[in-house]
Amino acid sequence: DDLQLVQGTENFEITSVSSDKQLVWCGTMANGAFSFDYKTNEIINIKRTNGLSYNQVRSVFVDREQILWVATAAGLDQYLGGSFTFFDFSKNSTNSLIWDFKLFDNEVITATGDGVFSSSILGANKALVRISNLSKAEPRKLLLDSPSNSTYVVDEEGKLLKYSKGSNAIEEFVNITAFARCMEKIGSQIWVGTDDGIYVLENGQIVTHYDQNNGLGGQKVNGIYHL
Repeated sequence: DDLQLVQGTENFEITSVSSDKQLVWCGTMANGAFSFDYKTNEIINIKRTNGLSYNQVRSVFVDREQILWVATAAGLDQYLGGSFTFFDFSKNSTNSLIWDFKLFDNEVITATGDGVFSSSILGANKALVRISNLSKAEPRKLLLDSPSNSTYVVDEEGKLLKYSKGSNAIEEFVNITAFARCMEKIGSQIWVGTDDGIYVLENGQIVTHYDQNNGLGGQKVNGIYHL
């Protein structure tokens, strides 16, 4: 099949994509978020003029309840199809830009310009609470590992860190010296994309390293996705 540009999105710089059974949601750098209905070709654009906290969107995610979550330069929005719930950063953070976020049970974990925060997604109190100053560098990517009750973080310097919630301990993976860029959980393993290929971690140890010498197409890995 031929690739076709979705009409009406020509001037949008897209930063993130998430989808459900009928809609594809995209975040943009300056035009909020928009949905594309691939059955009817209808486009709906949400931005500050109709309730979004900010037009610069870093990440979008549609959860299992078909609720849209939008991470913006002002904080985190929950969109219910006609109304927004805003997670307020102003009381706890000097930098509200969200780089990444993850949902875990009734909790949302966010990587912001001012550290890593958590918040309940239930009840009236939506203020975020700092869970740790993981490093002096800004956190950029998050991965939650439920069995170990841990949060893996890639920061702006390309370091891979692990925060253990139970002990409140922070561990840096010094064995990975390459610049880390992304992570993905595959079974019991954590796959880390770097400027030196892919490192596979299991129980906190490197078990495999994939690079161009053993079949990887390129040495620099910007994203890993597992169905």
